[in-house]
Amino acid sequence: MVVIHPSEVKNQGVIEPLEITKEANFAGVVDRDIVVRDGGTLYLFGTLSKDLAVQPGGKAIVFGTVMGDAWNWGGDLEIYGTVQGRLIRQAGKTQMGRYSRVGHQ
Repeated sequence: MVVIHPSEVKNQGVIEPLEITKEANFAGVVDRDIVVRDGGTLYLFGTLSKDLAVQPGGKAIVFGTVMGDAWNWGGDLEIYGTVQGRLIRQAGKTQMGRYSRVGHQ
């Protein structure tokens, strides 16, 4: 398991998406897009101020807040917190918790 502190994710010029390829936990604020790739698992406890994309073979579990859109392109996406943008389900499995909230569907 990898625990990444938000201070390790700095905006330096062109901002590339943060790619998750193994297990990672985030608490705090992340100010860039996140892409969860095949083999990656993201546990989001904090706030993602941009978009989240889950690709085939990836998994994201959101307990915190995604301020942008959440895209499921064929992985597993579980939302127990809040998505303030849109929830886009292209493929894969998307699960919503009882008290989860989505801004636009």
